[in-house]
Amino acid sequence: MIVLCVSLQGHATHIKAADLYATVSPINNRKISFTLNVYCDKSKVEASGTNTTDCDRRLANCATLTYGDGSSDKNPYNSVTDVGNNTYLFVYLFEHTYPGDQRFTVGYFDENRNAGIANLGGGASVNLAFYIAMEINVEQGYNNNHTPQLTLPPIDLAEQYVRFVHNPGAYDIDGDSISYRPYTPQIFQGIFAPEYSDPSLVASGTTEDGLSPAFYSVNSKTGDIVWNAPASPGIYNVAFIIEEWRTFGSSKVRISYTIRDMQIEVKVSKNRPPVITVPANVCIVPNKLYNTPILVTDPDLNPVTLRPYGELFESATLPNKAKLEPAYAVQTPFSKKFEWNPTCLDIRKRPYQVLLKATDLVASGSNPLSDIKSFFITVSGASPTGLKATNTDSARISLSWDPYSCPNQGSKMQIYRKVGCDVVSIKNCSTGPPNENYILIGSVGIDETSFLDKTAKRGNTYSYTIVAQFQDGVGLNSLSYPSTNTCISMPLNIPVITKVSFENPEKNSVTVAWQKPVDTSKIQGPYKYRLYKKKATEANFSLLHDFPETILLKDTFFIDSDVELPANNSYYVQFLYRKKGVNEALFDSSEIAGNVQLFAKPIENGIELTWSAQTPWANNIDSLHYILRKKKTESTFDTIAKIRFKQNIKSFSYNDFNLYKGQALSACDTFLYFVTTSGSYANLEVNPALLLNNSYTVTGTIKTTTPPQAPTLQDISYDCAEFSQAPPYKNVLNWSKSSSIPCMQVVSYRVYFSASTDEQDMQFLSTIDTNSNQTFTHFKNMSLSGCYTVTATDNVGNESKKSNKVCVANCRKYELPNVFTPDGSGMNDLFRPIPPSPLFVESVKFKVFNRWGTKVFEKNDDIYLNWDGSGLPEGVYFYTAKIKYFSS
Repeated sequence: MIVLCVSLQGHATHIKAADLYATVSPINNRKISFTLNVYCDKSKVEASGTNTTDCDRRLANCATLTYGDGSSDKNPYNSVTDVGNNTYLFVYLFEHTYPGDQRFTVGYFDENRNAGIANLGGGASVNLAFYIAMEINVEQGYNNNHTPQLTLPPIDLAEQYVRFVHNPGAYDIDGDSISYRPYTPQIFQGIFAPEYSDPSLVASGTTEDGLSPAFYSVNSKTGDIVWNAPASPGIYNVAFIIEEWRTFGSSKVRISYTIRDMQIEVKVSKNRPPVITVPANVCIVPNKLYNTPILVTDPDLNPVTLRPYGELFESATLPNKAKLEPAYAVQTPFSKKFEWNPTCLDIRKRPYQVLLKATDLVASGSNPLSDIKSFFITVSGASPTGLKATNTDSARISLSWDPYSCPNQGSKMQIYRKVGCDVVSIKNCSTGPPNENYILIGSVGIDETSFLDKTAKRGNTYSYTIVAQFQDGVGLNSLSYPSTNTCISMPLNIPVITKVSFENPEKNSVTVAWQKPVDTSKIQGPYKYRLYKKKATEANFSLLHDFPETILLKDTFFIDSDVELPANNSYYVQFLYRKKGVNEALFDSSEIAGNVQLFAKPIENGIELTWSAQTPWANNIDSLHYILRKKKTESTFDTIAKIRFKQNIKSFSYNDFNLYKGQALSACDTFLYFVTTSGSYANLEVNPALLLNNSYTVTGTIKTTTPPQAPTLQDISYDCAEFSQAPPYKNVLNWSKSSSIPCMQVVSYRVYFSASTDEQDMQFLSTIDTNSNQTFTHFKNMSLSGCYTVTATDNVGNESKKSNKVCVANCRKYELPNVFTPDGSGMNDLFRPIPPSPLFVESVKFKVFNRWGTKVFEKNDDIYLNWDGSGLPEGVYFYTAKIKYFSS
């Protein structure tokens, strides 16, 4: 943001405040238009000449904007307005196309502020520079973004000893969220103004009521700038940042910020500000007129002008603007009507801020004062209507509803379901599903009016509700109010499993029980059941038991004694009948039900228990689960906890930190546990109403923080005279078996390696389980050198200290012969290193000279040389070999 106002007397600049706005081109996200508003001391500038040729002669006529990419423009003002209180407003327009996608800081620097600012530079503000800035994000993901628009000017009046409030009236056309925070005025990018003071600290004072020390604050949500209360008359400058945020998934990203550096003039007067009374924050729905009275009073009974600001009154993108009765001055007290009839396009997650400013009209010589109040309006979709549920012949539930009142493009209708029937009470401002027990089971386009629930489990009673989902221009989802719910029970013409339980948790047997079909009107007996079972490791169900035929159906159970722990078994019951001409025919099958799985995990000072069960009934329908515990030496279990879960929980957990016989749990204490779940079909025709099922028993041992002993790593050494390895080289590590405290066990070892001898350079290399007999082979390409350490880890993750450090050095060797016979005999025809060399050689620079010092051969690309002496006569030659060994 930038402003430049220059006196005709030299270069004494008299800038009071400034604002900067940015708008992205709808066809090119790198092309940005900027509007710069500059407020200057009217008595110090000349508002004449708008031609660029005047820029050097009348500096007040032009301003320079730096774009943050190394370029800038100097433009004349587009308009100038006398805004009162000895102030001119200059408006400058700029346009710039950025070279690439990144963040840019747009700013302006000028040499001088206006004089006499009490809280800057020790009062010598005329010698302080003025700098303001804006950060914008030029990226494809933020195309067509607009920075926040500020509707109230950055100059304001205050009165000594009277609470002062200012608000920038910011709104975001795109619907991004806005926050505010205090800042320090700057004199250059990254440099704060010297001797800046919080305005409330310049002179000691109190709040308007005299009960507390004076304070200055910035409300991060509403944008209210409050100074309660000025103690000394004069001119003050304060700054704050307006940040623009956009939500991507679960993260909020700042996509721009704007610095406002504003000026407050405190005067001495006996006037008192008017008072606005606004309603509480409110939630409304589209296409329904909302109106509310706005009450204005003035303690001095002065006439007052009430003006609205912000998005609802000024945004060009709003289909229906809000209205407030005419803003001419009215004798107080008075009430004016605010009204707004939002459309479907106004639905969004972020609320709209209504900002109102009341300013009194006072006699000449008095200081007019203002009050600013705001409230928020959230526009949510209305409740869908006409929801109905019916059973289909295919044991599915068909839902239908009326066409929705706001079929916005891209919106959806969400379908929610819970087990059990309740009465939904729709509360104001509570959108989305009625409570957390309702689970999202699907969605359809907003224009659709039906949904087939294929996942309903027979035997249950269900409650359904639907909610419209909207997405605004910045990707935020909002939900409508829920529909009135509808309830339906699935038909009971099949067996209904009611138990899959370890009735004796310490025995490996599962009791499976089911209720007979309630309705057999479509078939005639005799009837029979077949019970099927599947283990988690099996792909298909297999017959567990074939029950005999019967005319009289009964509730039945079966005890499965073939159970392996930890069990994860599933069961279902086939229901058969005798069909004419057929010995037996399958009518239908029950839903699948599984046993309760329980796991125990050691944690510090306790045991973490987790359990789950795949059942057609709900184990989380606001019902209790019971946690039972005992020591191995004890005969009975004690109930240590009763926990209530909601329907949106699918797996359950509990941390056992409970006392044992009045004592805290200690490391290595071992307990047996089982859990009893309670659930329900929420169907009055299913008995029992409360379904209790036990898990099997698990053992849990309290975690210790004592690590295992450190292993001892054996030394690795090589006899270089006998060394015969060829690349890739390998180091074989061996270490002693580590021990741990009795209740823990070492389950793995961790190997660390460093190419240097520095202990701090050790990097994790590999994990070795205890079945590997404490050995590890480290393969390396061209070098053996380096250092190793090993640690032991126990079954709860405690890692030992590092073992002793063992380092390995390369066996460096490069030996050349002093004679060779290139006679084609196949024996000693090439000049090359004597085996086993070369060892750990990276490169060789080899040169051969005759006895007169003339170089006759050179080779640098083969460490084996392989020189055949071609072209040279028999004789004595001299050579040099510069050898570089691998260091690691």
